[in-house]
Amino acid sequence: MALIIEREMILINRCTKIILSMLLCSLLVALTACDSSPKSTVTILGGKENIKYATLNSDPKASLSGQTASPFSFAFEEENPSDIQYLKNGEEISIDFGSNPPDTLSISDGLLDSNGDYLYTSKLITDVPYVTKKGVYSFNLETHIASSLSSYYEQDKKEFRGFIINAFWEKQEKKYAFAIQSSAY
Repeated sequence: MALIIEREMILINRCTKIILSMLLCSLLVALTACDSSPKSTVTILGGKENIKYATLNSDPKASLSGQTASPFSFAFEEENPSDIQYLKNGEEISIDFGSNPPDTLSISDGLLDSNGDYLYTSKLITDVPYVTKKGVYSFNLETHIASSLSSYYEQDKKEFRGFIINAFWEKQEKKYAFAIQSSAY
């Protein structure tokens, strides 16, 4: 009888060790599993200089108009707004995602006030056409259609512009924002 109990104890001990080993392996795999989300280092260049950008919340339920803080506030908080990079109309802006370019991309452009808030309604936020060469997205900066809405003409007037980049991969979306200054005319 003692021999049977001893064998059962050894068997229970082995089963316990096997179960604990399996649980430990499962936990280890779960903690070290590869994240399938895209890992991208984004470089945004205006002319030949880096443009500072922010990564935004990509929650599809959150709309830009429903946010309390402007997606461009980072550019206006940390710097004097006059220090935001100036680009001439016609200059190229390029967006490079490195080795992991998105499947699709959209870019929008809106005029901003001196606090980084949109100057006009969402109806005047325009889609920006771009070209892709070797995984790098680029477009030439053009005069914004809303630049001519003011009846007050000011020679050499500069304006703030805010761009939102929506990058889509198979299972994820990321949004990026950057602000620049450009000529109004």
